[in-house]
Amino acid sequence: MLAEAKSRTVALQSQMQAHNIPFGLFTDESSIAYLAGFWGYLGIEFGRPTMLVMPAVGSPTVITPLMESEMVEAMTWVEDIRVWEDFGSKSWQAA
Repeated sequence: MLAEAKSRTVALQSQMQAHNIPFGLFTDESSIAYLAGFWGYLGIEFGRPTMLVMPAVGSPTVITPLMESEMVEAMTWVEDIRVWEDFGSKSWQAA
């Protein structure tokens, strides 16, 4: 599953390059599962978004709430995982 998700990401990045799209931002669970290989349980419907930042060139980044970070690390092939908390300097806007 993870190799397939990574392959989908590489294919998407190739299309992004071909169409001069520098970045993609994914917030819906289906797209994140399709590209990064994991799904969250709390998600944005509870006000705790997980995001996948996809550059056309280079490695993607997952931004996820602290309460889901261990699950994300165990489930995804993405290495750059940034964690946010509800308040303070580690809020999701600062991640």
